Amino acid sequence: GKAYPVWIPPSYKIFDTKEIALTAIERLWLIDGPLVIDIETGFDKDEAFDHPNHYELLCIGISYGPRKVVVFGTNVLRDPEVQVKLGQLLRSKKVVGQNIKSDLAGLRPIFGVIEAAGDTMLQSYSQDERPGLHGLEKLGIEILGTPNWKEEFRKLVPPKGTYADAPRKALYIYNSKDVSVTRDLWDFFNERMNAREQQQHDFLVQASNILVNLEMAGITFDLEYSKELQEVFEKELYQLEIEISNTTGRNINPRSPQQISRWFSEQGLILKSTDKDTIEPLLERPGTSAVVRKFIEQLLLHRRRAKLCGTYVKGFQKRIYKGKVFTTYTLHGTTSGRLASRNPNMQNIVRDKRIKHQFTVENENNILIQLDYKQAEGRVITTLAQDEYLAEIFRDSTRDIFDELCNDIYGEGQWVKENRVSMKSIFYGNAYRRGVNAIALPLQQ
Repeated sequence: GKAYPVWIPPSYKIFDTKEIALTAIERLWLIDGPLVIDIETGFDKDEAFDHPNHYELLCIGISYGPRKVVVFGTNVLRDPEVQVKLGQLLRSKKVVGQNIKSDLAGLRPIFGVIEAAGDTMLQSYSQDERPGLHGLEKLGIEILGTPNWKEEFRKLVPPKGTYADAPRKALYIYNSKDVSVTRDLWDFFNERMNAREQQQHDFLVQASNILVNLEMAGITFDLEYSKELQEVFEKELYQLEIEISNTTGRNINPRSPQQISRWFSEQGLILKSTDKDTIEPLLERPGTSAVVRKFIEQLLLHRRRAKLCGTYVKGFQKRIYKGKVFTTYTLHGTTSGRLASRNPNMQNIVRDKRIKHQFTVENENNILIQLDYKQAEGRVITTLAQDEYLAEIFRDSTRDIFDELCNDIYGEGQWVKENRVSMKSIFYGNAYRRGVNAIALPLQQ
């Protein structure tokens, strides 16, 4: 059921002049419990995976008790003395928020390193790991019975504008509601979480405090090399398009499913889709003509090259900020508990060395290193399962479980590196309920 029969909006005070702001900060020192905070910058952290430290800090809302909120406005946050005093307060007190990793990043350029003590988003995730349930708006409406305060405020943001373009008083009121909802959720979750959920939440908050450093550091991007790589890929794509035209006898746009479908139908193949899963099996079918087989091979190669160029070259170029690429790590993005990375996804970059060489070091005295625990996840799975058979293999430094599996499946000495990669994905995928069809497919190759 809901935590409140009727949700009561906060009583708030807005401080945007130096003297009263400093007085408010002094009074906040007297608060025993945690301070619940929420910042506003040019975007909504629950919707956009952007970086608040790349924007001006518009306001800070602090809840020091149920429905008790103070908001420090844009002007006063620019004052050096207020910055010093507020920074001392936030670094000394227990600080709690919703998706607080984002707030910590937004605060750091002005106030230095502030560590989180709690996160309502991670409280929610610790109780129910399913995705899509942990945004502040959703939690507020479903648990607390709040009105849709975010939707009301968004109407005041100009089309194609940001939060910075909304009326400032309205932004401060919106901020007060954000932080008050967060406070109510914090109190509500603390009453209902069991010991295991609390332990998981505390661990994830510790991880947040570490990951904010990684996010803010970013990774240097060699734009000059990337532009050269883009030219290489675009030339490859152009050449492939000429070869496709020669194969099919006409100018076919390989990016157009309609044109591809039409050509296939003229070859006597009526297909529901032109995706890889539909057309690739045609390569193995005995009745497939040589021209169709050649076209499919060229088309699939074109798509792979286009994906590399679009996602991993031009896509990264669009996300450069001051010579670096910055990702957002999400601790609540998977049901399995694995860390996720978004905008851009830095955890799923293709193996192509040309793509990886776009990332470089900040100065010539630095080097990039790659470290990898040997089968760490397999060892954890074995330990949790208390599986003595697997444990015996992992304890023996002369044995390699993936080599042995490849020998069993493909025959000793009858497999290559790609088969080993497939075997790893099968072994680990099995732990995450990977389906029979997905396991069978790489074994056929």
